[in-house]
Amino acid sequence: MFGYVKPFSPLLRVKDDEFYKAVYCGLCGCTAKCNGCSSTLTLSYDIAFLSLVRLALAGEKITLLKKRCLVHPVKKRTVLAPSDELEFCSGVGVLLSYYKIIDNINDEKGKKRIAAILMKPFFSSARRRVIKNGGAEADEVISRGLSELRALEKEKCKSVDTVSDLFGKMLASLASIGLEGKNKIIAENAGAAVGKWIYVIDAVDDVEKDAEDLAYNPVLALYDGVIPDKKQTEDILLALSVTKERLSAALDLIDYREESVTADAKTPEAYFSDELRAVIENIVHIGMPRVEQKIIDSKKA
Repeated sequence: MFGYVKPFSPLLRVKDDEFYKAVYCGLCGCTAKCNGCSSTLTLSYDIAFLSLVRLALAGEKITLLKKRCLVHPVKKRTVLAPSDELEFCSGVGVLLSYYKIIDNINDEKGKKRIAAILMKPFFSSARRRVIKNGGAEADEVISRGLSELRALEKEKCKSVDTVSDLFGKMLASLASIGLEGKNKIIAENAGAAVGKWIYVIDAVDDVEKDAEDLAYNPVLALYDGVIPDKKQTEDILLALSVTKERLSAALDLIDYREESVTADAKTPEAYFSDELRAVIENIVHIGMPRVEQKIIDSKKA
């Protein structure tokens, strides 16, 4: 994925920031264990956000461990123990990265295409592991969704809503795999909203590069190949307010467990409901708007 859905750490409480880092480190360890060390290259803030939402919906006790790793061999760090939700989300990250590699091989030129060709064997191996470990449905969802998206992109679709809604539809299906009832609906609505937001943000962020490379970009197509100015960029991102409201409304329906005790060495398992809620709300209400503002500030007047 793209790495836009992230918290603004300075406004997180210390315990919430530590919890988020534990989720990210746990996701890294789970990805390496289940799909191979090279697959840790697929980690992103977006997959960490998916992990937070799935953990909140699952309502299962979370176990924290103190561990060393190859990246941090000297001092032990707090990490989430492997779980079904972390394994699922790590697999999604691997699959999305694999299909991105395939796209780069088909669409890019020069160094990017060569790099993708060299990386393909590693990601192909990781993809096979994901499918073997129960990720066949996720693989099918991504393969089908990206195929439909490529068809629209080849048509040079001028509707930003049409292409971003399709990407959101794919993430809605991914986020809700294995869930039932109310939790499935929450995951679908949240996935659809965050997917649309990610696609539009990425298009706005990459508009100058795509114009230079003569690559398809729905924002460029909307303005007939002309790069939008700062005011036009603000208008595009302002239109995403409704999408963020839908995301917030969906996540507000999560039934967080009442018990929320910070675990210690004697009681390593807890629900961490307070931390989950705090980090998710920080990402949606502070982190995502700051990403938008940063992109706006980078544009010419």
